[in-house]
Amino acid sequence: MKPYRMLLTLAFVFTALVIFGIAPTHAATNSTFTVNSTADVVDKKPGDGKCETKKNNGVCTLRAAIQETNALGGGNTIVLPAGTYRLTIGGWFEDESKKGDLDIANDLVLKGKGADSTTIDGNQLDTVIDIVKGKVVISGVTVRNGKAVSQTPLYALGGGINVGGRDGKASLKLVKSVVTGNTTDTSGGGIATRGALKVIKSRIEQNGSALGGGIFTDNGATTITDSMILYNYGSLGAGGIMASAEVKLVRSTVGYNSTDSLGGGIWVNRTPSKLLATNSSISSNTSEDNGGGIFNQGTTTLYNVTLHENMVNLGKTGAGIYSQDIGTVTLKNTLLSFNMVNGTATISDCAGIVNSNDYNLLTDTAGCTINGLTTNNIYNPIANVVTLANNGGPTWTNALAIGSYAIDAGEASGCKGELGVPLTTDQRGSVRPTDGDGNGGARCDIGAFEK
Repeated sequence: MKPYRMLLTLAFVFTALVIFGIAPTHAATNSTFTVNSTADVVDKKPGDGKCETKKNNGVCTLRAAIQETNALGGGNTIVLPAGTYRLTIGGWFEDESKKGDLDIANDLVLKGKGADSTTIDGNQLDTVIDIVKGKVVISGVTVRNGKAVSQTPLYALGGGINVGGRDGKASLKLVKSVVTGNTTDTSGGGIATRGALKVIKSRIEQNGSALGGGIFTDNGATTITDSMILYNYGSLGAGGIMASAEVKLVRSTVGYNSTDSLGGGIWVNRTPSKLLATNSSISSNTSEDNGGGIFNQGTTTLYNVTLHENMVNLGKTGAGIYSQDIGTVTLKNTLLSFNMVNGTATISDCAGIVNSNDYNLLTDTAGCTINGLTTNNIYNPIANVVTLANNGGPTWTNALAIGSYAIDAGEASGCKGELGVPLTTDQRGSVRPTDGDGNGGARCDIGAFEK
């Protein structure tokens, strides 16, 4: 084909695409937009490559930057300096970030100056950040004061952050950030996710919802590493985490969460829902019904986990772990201590059937049946475990006091996690094993803390 004919053909094709509304979308630009205003104002012309508001040339707001990167096809970065970015444009249920929440619709890296200095405030208008699709990384920010309210027939999820849009085609990696003070009347006060979620060195705290006060997972894998899920509330269940998919806890703490129903710390929903926790603490959670620490209906596997001082209401059971007969709980090198029935001296570490892979310590087994490998288990109230506190490292832990039967009582060949991988550090990152009892031989301790 001659060059001029080729050009005419290309022009014709492009014109046809535009006429029929199927013009080519913008390719990813790998652009960086630096926000320079804390105002909440829309972009002048999304897709022109400029983060610029309609009334003020050169002014780049957070909302305008998100609109611009959405229109450009993603793969971009937004730099968010220190400051409080409060949403002020009200409105519901649109995915173009024109009003209400900040809708992210393509791959994006959002970098704050640090969670102590950069805040995105939802101002009780809507969910704060709605990740409709794309792979998103958010670091160094605090996300607070979101409020997602359902309006018939639409169902709102995620007071702080909603991941996955309507079809689960999104993912979030949250790093060194805080999600706090967010609510919803449905699920996921802090975060609701139907896509893949990674929480790293972050805090999800003081959020509230009906189910999953801290985090609600509905699809996709969730991994929580070196993080804390604290002081969240779920009125209908799962004060800390509602696990309706696969959830992994690694060197993390679920503590001081509460519910008026089941699963003060974590509710593991029916199969195929899974909880795999390693070197983690699930402590000081409360529920009015069964399962103060964990209420399990799916598959729960714990390696070197500490469950301490969880609580259920009078007449309920399984203050540490409640395992329904439709689910499976397996413990190894795990410590359950002084999980109590409220207002009594009754210890209720577990209820239901619990499978042991040995080297576990329980202060009381009344109400549960322990199956499996039990030769090196310890059943003794002298656990000498201290309430959750900052003992070093990125998360709070339950320290072992002098004389604890958990010290140097773990697996003789070394504590191991999933697939037999050696655990050479404890939850804090401290070396494991050590000679905690001073008898001249180093051996790992039971639970998440190495003395």
